[in-house]
Amino acid sequence: MNWKTFVSNSLPTPKSAPQQGELDARVYVNKASLIALKNSTKGFSFLPSNSRTTILSGRHYSKIRGRGLNFEELRHYQEGDEVKSIDWNVTLRTGKPHVRVFSEEKERQVLVCVDQRQSMFFGSQEVMKSVVAAQVAALCIWRVLQDGDRIGGMVFSEHSREVFKARRDARSAINFIDKICDANHALKSGQATSEDNTLVAALEEMTRLKLHNSTLILISDWLGFDQKTEQLIRYLQRKNELILVHISDPLERDLQDIDNLVASDGEYQLHIKKQSMSHSHKAFIHAFSQEHQEMKEQLAQTIRTQTTPVINLATSGDEIAQFKSAFNLRAKS
Repeated sequence: MNWKTFVSNSLPTPKSAPQQGELDARVYVNKASLIALKNSTKGFSFLPSNSRTTILSGRHYSKIRGRGLNFEELRHYQEGDEVKSIDWNVTLRTGKPHVRVFSEEKERQVLVCVDQRQSMFFGSQEVMKSVVAAQVAALCIWRVLQDGDRIGGMVFSEHSREVFKARRDARSAINFIDKICDANHALKSGQATSEDNTLVAALEEMTRLKLHNSTLILISDWLGFDQKTEQLIRYLQRKNELILVHISDPLERDLQDIDNLVASDGEYQLHIKKQSMSHSHKAFIHAFSQEHQEMKEQLAQTIRTQTTPVINLATSGDEIAQFKSAFNLRAKS
């Protein structure tokens, strides 16, 4: 049984309480704020940087390419080649004229896969994990459009998977954001998580798209990560560039210092108090933390054996700055 916790008063009191009929921004996103993120895209880019310290550097040849020309090969000079394409360093070293061959860069497509499952509807700090995922997804959508590339992707929950073909226009981006909002607003406390591995189902949907030379940004808490999930990630990574975003909350990592907490799987509830904590409660806390740690270690192992960047985000409310920081660029307001 996968227990998830939700305490309505666990999130700090907001500086300004929402008006009647308004959604609490800590719990649910709103379309206007996601659209407004188009003005927050400075300070990071999926295009390559000359910096050696960005998350995309120091690995293998990246399919996340810049504008202009891509180097193809170094070969012997042939009649008709332009003199300006001669590589004089290689020519002098070998004693034979060599030229560098370039090809014009093809248009890229970027796909953002956004997790809005019930497990994401949790937060003990400033915001829910589901809010973090939606905010970061919207930021990526606008950044890709501003880079002049096509953006598409998928938003998935226990009950649905919406796939969006990669396009390069704002209307399609707003349609994508609308569906993210719909999935986010459908989340409610007390709902049970699915017994099926919906994470695997979402990744299988991505493999059916037959993607090649694309950039995939997968945003999730990775609950349900298993051997099948690992296989699907490896499959997608063969012909595409992957960026994994892992969203977690401090309470998922350690429940040792909690007190007066209600834990629920949507069907049953467990009230945890330190003063009256029994052996079974302690066993639950240990099992909960161990499950999260095992998942995190398995995900980390997959990353260590692949050339896949990972970005770790928390529910502290500064997810935009955290995400930009992962690219080693200072976030600018």
